[in-house]
Amino acid sequence: MRRMRTKGLMLAAVGGMLLMLAVAGNAQAQEWAKASGGDVPKSAHAVEKGVYAVKGDVQTYSGSATYPGVVVKGSDGAEIFTQASKTAVQDYHVYLPAARWCKGSATKAPKGAVVFGKDGGPLYFIRAKIDGNYCYGTFGAVIGAPYVYCGDMPQEAFSYEALCQ
Repeated sequence: MRRMRTKGLMLAAVGGMLLMLAVAGNAQAQEWAKASGGDVPKSAHAVEKGVYAVKGDVQTYSGSATYPGVVVKGSDGAEIFTQASKTAVQDYHVYLPAARWCKGSATKAPKGAVVFGKDGGPLYFIRAKIDGNYCYGTFGAVIGAPYVYCGDMPQEAFSYEALCQ
């Protein structure tokens, strides 16, 4: 009788752990929503008026990789930021939660920074204030330095913030 009760408790504990993992997985999946052609889900929070953080797939030297970028609501699509270029894409994933910005360093992303992609290592969505305006870009160990775009050319951001959870 005692063995049966212990076995039942163990099964209940395992079932509870599996349920918690499923809920956690769904919560992470709900941080992103597929979109295209300049559309933005109603549940998304802007990083500034009409501008939303996204991630999208781009072609790189090593194949395809996912990088951070932005979509301006009502535009034709999103702009994805790599170190060397800004690429327009039609299909992307919009980050839904409200933004919280954390100060980063030139060599390390801040603790809690949201991973927006991967290309030889994690990539982060960043912003830097240049000439009074926020410019957005990417940072990751594979890139070596934080870069933002103010216009079409990337600029190294000596002082930046990353989007954090």
